[in-house]
Order: sequence, then C-alpha cells, then structure tokens
Amino acid sequence: MRYRFLSLIALACSASTAFAVARPAGSLEGIYRVPHPIVTPGLPSAAPDALDETPTIEVEDRFTIRKDTGGSIQFAADLVFSYYHTCQLEGEALLLTRGSTNGSQRFRYLQPKAEVTTKPCTLDIAVNDKEIRLLDPTNSCEDFCGARGVMHNARFPLASKQPLNPPKIRRRRY
Repeated sequence: MRYRFLSLIALACSASTAFAVARPAGSLEGIYRVPHPIVTPGLPSAAPDALDETPTIEVEDRFTIRKDTGGSIQFAADLVFSYYHTCQLEGEALLLTRGSTNGSQRFRYLQPKAEVTTKPCTLDIAVNDKEIRLLDPTNSCEDFCGARGVMHNARFPLASKQPLNPPKIRRRRY
C-alpha cells in the first residue's frame, strides 16, 4: 500500500512537470527585432570602388506581441525586404493549440470579413522554446505585402525580445 501511494505521487509529479512547460501568452509580450541587410539600388555602396558589390543597407524586422484575454494575443508584424518592400499586418490571433512537452503554442489570425478585398488572410503564429515563426504557406496575406514581400517563414528568436515599454529615465529637479 505504501509503495502504491509513493508511485502515485511520483506519477503525479512527472505529469505535472510535463504539462507545466507550456508558456502562457503573457510571457510572450514584447518586441522581437531581427536586423538584416537588404539590397538598395540607387544608394551609394559602403565600398564605392567595388564594381561587383550590390549596395545594401541594414534594416530590422519587428514583431510585437501584446497580451490579450481569453487565449488570444494582439500582434503587429513589420517586415522589410529588398528595395524597401514591406509586409505590415496587425490584429488579434486566437490560441489554437498548446503543446505539453516543449512549450509550443500556435495562434491563428483570421482577417475580419469586413476587411477582405480579394482573399481572406490567414496567418498562423507558431511559438516554440526557441523562436516565433509566421506561417502563411498559401500566401493568403499578400494584400498586406509589397512586391517581393512574404510573411511565410519569418522567424523571430525569443532571445531578441525587448520590453514593450522601456523604462523611463527619471530626471532630477534642481
């Protein structure tokens, strides 16, 4: 009897740790930034004497997540591509699934019917223990992107997270 009780306690502890890894939506709040170079024809290159070098400039993709109630998140995506073509989308994504072993979550944004012009945008936001990934395999969100811009497979490492509201600097009055 005593061993059965101890085995039940061990089983309960292992089950609770397996399910405790799932990350709540609140822990995702922040701004995720990924710097990268883009091609910028018409701008002088960093090395103007290099004939084969294509002019580039450093830009940054941003993905902002704010907590919302009821298993949803408010988000804003701002991606920059070559020639300054962008993808910009913001809205509310609902929680679809929550993984039990690696803290994975999947949210889905569905464009409101009142805003649909051609085809409705459906964007999945997958979160695991390393990154946030935007998924749009059918390119349904192309209306929110310029030429050469796609949201599918955009990745934002969780390590790039910064607070939504940086702390304010207090100034002394003299």
